[in-house]
Amino acid sequence: MLQTTDNHADSTDSDRHTVKTIYVFGLLTVLSTMLVWANNEFVMTKDIFRALAGHSQNFVQVDMHYETVRQMNTWGYVFAPVQTAVRIGFVAVIVQMTCLLGGKEIPFGKIFRISAVAFGATLFGSLLQIFWVVRQPVAAITQASLGIVPDSLAAWLGTTSTDPSFLYLLLSRVSITSLLWMLLLFWGLRETNRLRLVGAATITAVTWCIVSAVQVGTSLFVQELVS
Repeated sequence: MLQTTDNHADSTDSDRHTVKTIYVFGLLTVLSTMLVWANNEFVMTKDIFRALAGHSQNFVQVDMHYETVRQMNTWGYVFAPVQTAVRIGFVAVIVQMTCLLGGKEIPFGKIFRISAVAFGATLFGSLLQIFWVVRQPVAAITQASLGIVPDSLAAWLGTTSTDPSFLYLLLSRVSITSLLWMLLLFWGLRETNRLRLVGAATITAVTWCIVSAVQVGTSLFVQELVS
């Protein structure tokens, strides 16, 4: 009888956590979609397209390109939930693999929820970037300035790069947003009561390094393709 009661309690607790995870993911999806809309409406404007093209370009062709991009932006709203799930899931997989390598087993559902909460810091960083671009004069907008992370070490040092180097991209990853992301991930791991202070800090640091390496590597790869 006691075992049946315990199993029922565990099942109820699991269901409650699942519902909580769904609510968090739903909120993040809405926020992600709103950021896509804000980027489309306030960052990728026709004036900025013209500023990026330069005065020597044919504005008729630039405007045609802008309208094409506007039509394609609809897919950004459609795929916002998928993109959110993939980005959170990617971090969750890295965290779980790191935990398993360290001999600690945490249910993936819990790790996904922790990663989802930490993803809120990433969205906050995207919002800061949108605000930073909107505050700049249109004439000062360049391809390099659009890639600046305003709360990063690269921005504080005043460095910009049209063709970002490895060092520049790495310095862009060192930011207040990244620190907030790490704190949220660390706090969530500690709340599982399955990791000690050092263990949670190590897993957080390893996860940040892997995610940063993937992002920097992807940026350099894309840069090489388009060059």
